[in-house]
Amino acid sequence: AVVGLLGYGLRMVRSTWQDRAKRVEEDADGGIPGSVLAPDTAMPDVVELREGIAEAWARLAEHREPTDAIQAAWVAVEDAAGRSGVPREDSATPTEFTVAVLDRTEVDPAAIRTLLGLYHRARYSTHGATVADVELAGRCLTTLAEGLDA
Repeated sequence: AVVGLLGYGLRMVRSTWQDRAKRVEEDADGGIPGSVLAPDTAMPDVVELREGIAEAWARLAEHREPTDAIQAAWVAVEDAAGRSGVPREDSATPTEFTVAVLDRTEVDPAAIRTLLGLYHRARYSTHGATVADVELAGRCLTTLAEGLDA
């Protein structure tokens, strides 16, 4: 009985892989569908990213607490990256994905990483963010917006 179950299980796995290979071949004949497109080949929708940077500015300005302001601004950028049309790999965190999406554009990588560092400090440190951190985040957002307009 065990051998029979093992044989049945192996047959099911084999047929699943054969069906998958057949679907991939069919998709290749008719072009590559977007869901199969490798994530590193898709370019982000710059308009969505610009809107996200504008939203980040609004969130940075509306929060009185610097820690909350920086966290809210970063989340707005993450949300925009999610709407950018670039598929996200299952293993990527929202933060990793956001950096990868922005890296595909003409924005200054230092501004991305500085803003990310401010977010990490605001999110994970025991002392939180300062008013100076909010000002630096604003300069980073300005740099990102300028890079997206280029």
